[in-house]
Amino acid sequence: VSAEYGKDFHFPKQYAPLHLYHDITHKGSTINYTTQIGEGFQQESQAAYFQTNYKNVGKQVFTIDANKEVLAYIAMDIETYDSELKELKALYDDNHEENNTSKELTVPIDNNHWRL
Repeated sequence: VSAEYGKDFHFPKQYAPLHLYHDITHKGSTINYTTQIGEGFQQESQAAYFQTNYKNVGKQVFTIDANKEVLAYIAMDIETYDSELKELKALYDDNHEENNTSKELTVPIDNNHWRL
């Protein structure tokens, strides 16, 4: 229609100012917030918020975030252990390749326990 009549229909709705007072009183002035900076953090916070029961949210979000940090730390330790084990196995295989008897490399495992 705009091409046919040469008109631009992109204009604000006439009743939009009716919502303005309600939006400002409930959300505050737009100068006080932005969604551009730190959007990735907001997504993590939103995901943690949806896991709560919407009561005493701060403590629950903190606990969820702390658990995620612990899980990431454990995963990093496991990846480090696996890579070191692979390097030890490769080193062992290189040093004992003239020996045709294949023995499994065993590395002692610490008795660490993780508690969440």
